[in-house]
Amino acid sequence: MSKSSTFDSIWLLQSLQKITAGVNKTTNKYYSAFKANKKFYSTHQNTNERIDEFYNRFENAKDLVILFKANVVDVDALLVNEQLTQSAATKETTVQKYLAVALIMNANKVKYESLWNKLENDLLVGTDSYPKTIGAATHLLTNWKVPVVPNARPTNNNQDRRSGTPGGAPPNVNFLSTEWAALVPLPANKDFSALAGFDTTRPTLAPSRKPPHNMSAAIECAKCKQHGHYATACPFNIPAAAPQHFQFVRPPVQLNQTQLKSILVPGSIIVDSGSTFNCFRERDLISHIQPCEPFNTFSNDGGMTYKHKGTLSAFNELTCYYNPECLVNIISLDLLQAKYHTTFDSEQKNAFTVEVSDTLTITFEGFGSGLYFVNLNKSVTAYPFSLLNTVKENKQFYSKREIEGVEAACAQQGQIGWPSDQEYHEIIRDNLLINSKSTLDDLRRAEHIYGGPAVDLLKGKTVYKCIYSTHSTSTNHSQGASIGRP
Repeated sequence: MSKSSTFDSIWLLQSLQKITAGVNKTTNKYYSAFKANKKFYSTHQNTNERIDEFYNRFENAKDLVILFKANVVDVDALLVNEQLTQSAATKETTVQKYLAVALIMNANKVKYESLWNKLENDLLVGTDSYPKTIGAATHLLTNWKVPVVPNARPTNNNQDRRSGTPGGAPPNVNFLSTEWAALVPLPANKDFSALAGFDTTRPTLAPSRKPPHNMSAAIECAKCKQHGHYATACPFNIPAAAPQHFQFVRPPVQLNQTQLKSILVPGSIIVDSGSTFNCFRERDLISHIQPCEPFNTFSNDGGMTYKHKGTLSAFNELTCYYNPECLVNIISLDLLQAKYHTTFDSEQKNAFTVEVSDTLTITFEGFGSGLYFVNLNKSVTAYPFSLLNTVKENKQFYSKREIEGVEAACAQQGQIGWPSDQEYHEIIRDNLLINSKSTLDDLRRAEHIYGGPAVDLLKGKTVYKCIYSTHSTSTNHSQGASIGRP
């Protein structure tokens, strides 16, 4: 860098700035201008940085761009638009407005996001609150205070007293430094004129509690059932409704005349895979009927309330709701399977059996529409039966290694002379067999799989029988034979 013998301090300072920025005689001037502009737009306020410190870094970054004969922004087009509304606008005033916005938007987000939102909301209502100069922007950042939103759900009584809301009334809520309207009772005559934001041209709409109290005829509040606002910003204090206990059943099925006639016969019960509760209309099928809390059910055809509950006489483990106005007697398949063993074999028949007891089974036969039917007034098949399990089925409960241990225990019992299962158990328990191949767990598994480790004993033992000699009294040896010991 060359200069006349008269060196002024401004030239020296600029030279030092260029050297600090990495500029020398071989540096590309466009590259230097690009880097300076990039540094300017990446100059953001740090978390603990004061406004004056941030402003100095911002100004230094702007000056560095100017030092490299570049512009932070081309304001020619902005100036033309500015002069349409303000004829006295100049390039300098337009640049000041741009730099003021840049300073605001490069401030710390945590501290000034609420300010950004306020400025944007003001524009939505037709007010431009953005600063017009760098000085005004600095003043706004310095004096801005983050609005404190009251805690709507205090965690202790002390917070309740500090909040200043006597009687547990809901506190006012601040949204972007604007206060929500207080809750009011729902007027019986639907006169909403007392609400903030009421529009006389649309008197049937209730304005939103949230500023700016927007309204829309296409919105119906799920809380107060009035048009104009969402439930989250409902302006009315609606008492919370008591919880209602109900269950949904599936949509009604279409039955033909034959099916309808069958299920209306006394003693008829249908099992429904879509039902979530049991309901009966015949009192003689229920025992121990007692009043209960109202139980409301809803379906496409309307609702029904059950006020009595009892125990099913045919299925003692099941309870049901009783209402003589109920159309049919319904048992929920889900509740039935939870209490009783049900078996369905479609290969044999479209029906399933319910094992009510050791000697009684009830068969529900399918009759269309996904329903299964039985009439308890008809004779029910009652027969004794025994439950058999094959060895193959029993082995499915154990791993391959556990089954190998069972087989080794059976083989070892034969190797030591087939003692009884009790004796074999005692031998293993008392460690009387050296280097035993089995444990007590193997014996227990063998008892479950085979009925005991001594499987071959089930075939019978070979016993010794003494053969006595027989002497014939006949002298004709050709007609008799002598069998005896030599």
